[in-house]
Parts: sequence; C-alpha cells; structure tokens
Amino acid sequence: MTLVSSVSSPVEKWKTRKDLPALVKLDIKYNIEKLRADVREIEHREWNACIVGEFEDMRKAFGNRLSAYAYGKKDIDINKDYDWKSLPYKQLALTAFNPDFEIREDRSGNNMWDKTIMKGDKKFDERAYNRRLDVPDYMASVIDSFGPRVTRVQLAKCDPGAGVKPHRDYDPSFSCRFHIAIDTNEKATFNDIHIPADGHVWFVNTGVTHWVDNNGNEPRTHLIINMDSQELLNEDLYLEQY
Repeated sequence: MTLVSSVSSPVEKWKTRKDLPALVKLDIKYNIEKLRADVREIEHREWNACIVGEFEDMRKAFGNRLSAYAYGKKDIDINKDYDWKSLPYKQLALTAFNPDFEIREDRSGNNMWDKTIMKGDKKFDERAYNRRLDVPDYMASVIDSFGPRVTRVQLAKCDPGAGVKPHRDYDPSFSCRFHIAIDTNEKATFNDIHIPADGHVWFVNTGVTHWVDNNGNEPRTHLIINMDSQELLNEDLYLEQY
C-alpha cells in the first residue's frame, strides 16, 4: 500500500503553519503490534543520532538548540565522549545523509528553504537525510507506504519524567512531520494531548510552538517520519485536530 502517488503532482501553494492545525490525527492506521516488535528488534542500537550519530549536523545547523530544549544541557556538555545512555531524550536514526540529494525542480513551497540550501550546505538540510538504513521488514513497509517523498526518519524515546521544552522548528511548507506512537502511557503528552499507541498517524505542525511531557512511569517512544510533501494533509483524512 502506498499512501501517496509515486510521482507527486506539482503543488501550486503549500500550506504554512498558519494554515494548519497544531496537531491532527489522520485516518491512517498501521499494525501497532508488528511495529512494536520491529522496534524491539533494533532498540539495542545506539540512540545517539543527534549527539555524534547520523543527525549531528542537523543539531549544529539549528545552533545546537536541541541540547537546551531536549537535553537541558549546554552544547559544550554534549560531545563525542558524552554518555548518550544517560540522556532522558534519545533518537535512533533510521535514515542517513544522502550526498546525492538535490532540491527537486517542481518544489513550490515558496519559502527561503526552497531557494537556498540551509547555510549553503546540504548536510544541514532536513530533506537530505533520505538514505534508508537497515530496518525490519514491516517497519520498512510502513515507511515505504508514505511514498517517494520521505526524508528523515527516526525513533524518539522520552524517558519517564522527561520532556522537550516548548519550541518551534521549520515551517511545514518546508517539511511535514508525522508521528506514530509505539510505546506510551496516559501521562505522556504532546502539547498536553495524549497520543495513544494504537497505530494511527498524527501530523505535527512544527512551525508552531510544541512540546512534549512524559509524566508517567514508562518510556514514550514514537516513530517520526518526515516528508517533502503535503499530500497527506487532506482534510478528508482528519479524524481529530487541535
């Protein structure tokens, strides 16, 4: 099953953060038990993607803010010798930098990110992280179902008592972010909304202020899929919006 067309049709005008809800539950659902089993198969890997892993350059591109917002530490404390296992918020990369990445010609988001590569270096561009790493079969089929415009994909784990402070990222006219909750608890929230681990896909508007809290006793793990496409932002697919 593929959710979007194999060749995306030109987009006349991309929706911006002001045109979209902060959080949307979509009428798209996967087998959560299979996804959870696949996560168990790879969770022994190093969850250091933003420290010295595949996404380190992404952290640097945003002024190392991830350290302050998610880790609660100054960047000087987050270096190649840092023990990532002690961090309350961790990311496991499922894709990596693609040196052959180029902004596609039909891109029509009409914002600064489409006119220039971030900071003049594509290793800082979210969309350049579309090279798939080795993942279990069902998880791979889920990612593939989002179509050819998938970019950066990762697992994010938030330990009990931890969270991510309120912040804003790039506008959704640059890149769209979708979450699937894998493991959670009722006291784990996104913008004070609980996202249940039932297999549903949620759109997150990264251009507006958003935050994460895990006030429960169990870790909260999400699969995060980013796309260079807004094809899934069809109001016919909206089940809930906030």
